[in-house]
Amino acid sequence: YGPASLEGEHFFFLSAEEADTYFADDGDRVAYASEVNETSNNASSWWLRSPFTEDADNEDDDDDWDGWVSQVDDEGWLGGAECSDASIYARPAFNFNLSHVLFVSAAAENGKSTSAGALVEPGTNDSGEWKLTLLDTNDPGGYHRNFDVTENQVSATPNGTVTLTYSGAATGDNEYVSALLFDSTGTLLRYGSGAWLDPDDGNSYGAALESDAKASGKVRFTLPNLAPGMYTLKVFNEQKNGNNLSDYASAFKTVTLTVNAGNLVKVIRGEGMTRSAASGAASQGVTSGSSITPVVYTANEGYYFPENYTSLGTTTGVTATREVDIVMMYNYAQAKGYDTKARVSLDQFSDAASVSPAAKETMEWAVAMGLINGIRNPDGSVTLNAQGIASRAQVSAIAQRFCENVVK
Repeated sequence: YGPASLEGEHFFFLSAEEADTYFADDGDRVAYASEVNETSNNASSWWLRSPFTEDADNEDDDDDWDGWVSQVDDEGWLGGAECSDASIYARPAFNFNLSHVLFVSAAAENGKSTSAGALVEPGTNDSGEWKLTLLDTNDPGGYHRNFDVTENQVSATPNGTVTLTYSGAATGDNEYVSALLFDSTGTLLRYGSGAWLDPDDGNSYGAALESDAKASGKVRFTLPNLAPGMYTLKVFNEQKNGNNLSDYASAFKTVTLTVNAGNLVKVIRGEGMTRSAASGAASQGVTSGSSITPVVYTANEGYYFPENYTSLGTTTGVTATREVDIVMMYNYAQAKGYDTKARVSLDQFSDAASVSPAAKETMEWAVAMGLINGIRNPDGSVTLNAQGIASRAQVSAIAQRFCENVVK
């Protein structure tokens, strides 16, 4: 094979050396001209750019192969053919900067979800064919270069929703505000396009940004049943172009997501009363002189006491545990934009295991911020007593520390 140099070309045929090197074996080099052989699905030969000769060092031999060019035959073998051979197909290659590839997805089936607002698990790809989502902002004329998101930190509960404010979006029937959801280890969990919210009634009317009026606004994402903890949303404006076509998108806007436990309210006693949970649990009747079984309620959105809580006689009412006191303060701190990133291990407390898994990170924050220091016992151990009830003095002390250490 003769020399086959390139000088800045964007699209080109492979050289014989590249075709020999880049593929695992002959079978890997086999190609199909799908439009021509759509029915028969026959393999086809394809051109390379290297001149062809049996012996490049033999000048006499070169004359015998004048007008011949290298090619890969229908079995994946490297050979040559006269350049006038019209039965051989073009299989061009191209170079591009991998830093412009934001992510890949299945080229067709199980590719990108079109559901409005749903964050779904990445689909499987049995075909082995992939499409690219490419960055479209480096060029000053990039269609998606002005996209931005107002929020950089949000919080929610498992199965809750996240609403984000965006601006500078490209619009059109195939334009969306989408997000990738990652856990704290950087593992991709979910992908989806936000449901656009009408500014007049707050309702969702699909995900596509069809008109210029949707260049800015709000979108809502519905979260799966995530464990409490820290997550990351990579939010972007993307153009979805359908099966087997590349998509284009803005640079990622990073939003830190804190998933809190459904906030806990424990009913510890209630003589002569009935109760029903806001989640729809059946009522539990209580006769005079008895008490109800302790119940923990989980709120889907924010903190609340159980609805339809009625008293038919004397009752000790509803009591929040120490960890619930902290959950309320943590949620308030997030709502006010205070720093809630600090964490410290609870291993120093002998009853660390008593902390509800849903409230663990919140309690770690409270200890790190000095809101709670634990209770020293006669035997020298220090406990959190997370499931205990804080006295009025303890609640006052925690509130004072919150003002001094968090609000500042």
